[in-house]
Amino acid sequence: MMLAINTPAQADWRIIQWFYGDCKIWFDKGIPPFGGGWRALTPRIPDYGTARYVLQGFYDRRICR
Repeated sequence: MMLAINTPAQADWRIIQWFYGDCKIWFDKGIPPFGGGWRALTPRIPDYGTARYVLQGFYDRRICR
């Protein structure tokens, strides 16, 4: 008899910054944004709520425009 264990899907988020200064929350499922002109400002963040908090901090410190 086989026992299958279901684990919740892992949804990772990152804060990315486009070349013109705007930042967005990116759903990181292993596929980067299309094209160049962006950089990841954070490592993977485990939940969307934390990603929003981190993004607001970047705007407050004027890292993102």
